[in-house]
Amino acid sequence: MPDLARKHQPDLSPRPPQWKLDFAEASRALYLRNEFVDYLRAYGRAEDDYAAAELIFDELVANVCFHAPGPIEVLVEWHGGGAMLRVSDAGAPIDISMIAFPDPYALGGRGLAMVNAFSATVCAATYLNGKTVSAALPVRGR
Repeated sequence: MPDLARKHQPDLSPRPPQWKLDFAEASRALYLRNEFVDYLRAYGRAEDDYAAAELIFDELVANVCFHAPGPIEVLVEWHGGGAMLRVSDAGAPIDISMIAFPDPYALGGRGLAMVNAFSATVCAATYLNGKTVSAALPVRGR
């Protein structure tokens, strides 16, 4: 496994920068889980919900790996003091207008429902060459 932490070390300046990683293979982004949480902890408050932020990251990235394997872009932006995760891929559009938990016996379909449960805002945008799913993280800047 490559040393992603060193290659993509976030700038720890007073204002958090955009954190952008672009991978040709979506599954490589899953290796960033620990770095993602460390990045958020560097700027977030002690009382923030980093476990929920990690779950949101895992579910959005895993959905790309399963449904749209290929290039992925993971971006954390800070707006109004809060963190927003944006995950972009070259896959087909998705409808998130009616996110709900599936039948308890269904084999899948819980990922976006869990993201919706832990995020104050979940939205999707479709482009000619893919889509972006965004989720507000339960992390506020210091």
